[in-house]
Amino acid sequence: MLAEVLGVLEEYLQETNMEYYVIPPIKWKATLKIAGLGRTAEKAAAQKYVKDTYGLICTEDEADSVGIATHVIKSVNSVYDWS
Repeated sequence: MLAEVLGVLEEYLQETNMEYYVIPPIKWKATLKIAGLGRTAEKAAAQKYVKDTYGLICTEDEADSVGIATHVIKSVNSVYDWS
């Protein structure tokens, strides 16, 4: 279902000529130093990162989203006030 939402979103962005970026999982996980032996371990590590960093208990997809956003913020040397 998430892949379908992403597909619709990408199609819309292309049709409206809006700039967007696709961040590969290997890229944002490297930035946050998230690693594991297999998908399940990496998903759990992402959830742990979000809980330890932001105090949020979240689903796997939510942890991925927070991880991607954190990667982008760190990549542009920005600081975001999460309060």
